Amino acid sequence: MHTNALRQFDSKHVRLRRVACLVAGPLFAVQGLSAAFAGTATPARWVASDELVLQDTRTGLEWTRADNGYDIDWTHAKEFCTHLPGKWRLPTIDQLAAVYEHSQAVGVNCGPSRCGISGPFRLSAEWFWSADAVGNDGSDGAELAWGFGMVNGARTKSVQYAGDGSRALCVRLSARPKQGPLPEQNPAADLAIDPSHTAIIFSWTHHGFSHPLARMEQPSGMLHWSRADLSESSVVVKLPMEGLRTGDDDLNKRLRGSDFFDAANYPTITFKSTAVTPRTGTNEFTLVGALTVHGTTRQVTLLAKINSVRDEPGQPPQMGFDADGVLRRSDFGLSRYVPMIGDEIAIHITLETRSE
Repeated sequence: MHTNALRQFDSKHVRLRRVACLVAGPLFAVQGLSAAFAGTATPARWVASDELVLQDTRTGLEWTRADNGYDIDWTHAKEFCTHLPGKWRLPTIDQLAAVYEHSQAVGVNCGPSRCGISGPFRLSAEWFWSADAVGNDGSDGAELAWGFGMVNGARTKSVQYAGDGSRALCVRLSARPKQGPLPEQNPAADLAIDPSHTAIIFSWTHHGFSHPLARMEQPSGMLHWSRADLSESSVVVKLPMEGLRTGDDDLNKRLRGSDFFDAANYPTITFKSTAVTPRTGTNEFTLVGALTVHGTTRQVTLLAKINSVRDEPGQPPQMGFDADGVLRRSDFGLSRYVPMIGDEIAIHITLETRSE
């Protein structure tokens, strides 16, 4: 019997599908970055005892900061914990449930998903074994054990000998005095775009023969991140037309000229965010903002995928993401030579921001 057939997850949350970016602008991914950061800040509940151990200030229990990192069945999950030095064990199902916090709309990375767990955990999947066999509660299913889905808070049963997608987090009673909570972090942070680790690339069709590439260099901007409320986050980004590069000087000049971007009159592309809506349980976000190109402003929407977020005590906040999508240059008054030169512009963004 396959493990996944026994887990009673909501399919909307468990088998998350990668969503292709529908309509993109080279600047909107920053808004996704602000959304990804929200909810991942280290809360007062958790204290990092060391690099490998977290203490829950509510209960005094200590947890391994990372799971075991690979598929594991129930018996080997128990052995994994008990073989760690320091009297570790698998947690009970109630202890796992107490770690889950539904209010963490974004939460931490857990494989391809995001889990509703607020501490600085490092998770490689979303489903975790408990120490409780199903038969222990008087129900049928001696071959089953309880586990917990951190992506949606579901208590589910799985075959003990099947380990597909399963992980082990370990817990123990702390021998240390119960520590006080961490001081609360500033509810807002300003993060600057790191131009040395950012690339904005676009391509178009040339008479159907090729798809030339260009990139926008020298990006600048600031992300104002509200940890408490995503709707209060905002971003402003600027792209100077002098940063347009194709690898060919003549083509650079032509694209900056009056036939296309007309950089002499419109020297900058700008973006200002207006809204963001996270996709619960994933690292994807719906982004909305005002993009101004060639003196024309249009509202643009896209989906962006967050790669990584760092927000731990003693470390400067940092985020990174990728985004892909399509714009129509005619929407911005750049319709010269359509359709011989394609109207649709495919865009790829990989962007990094950090505290200054």
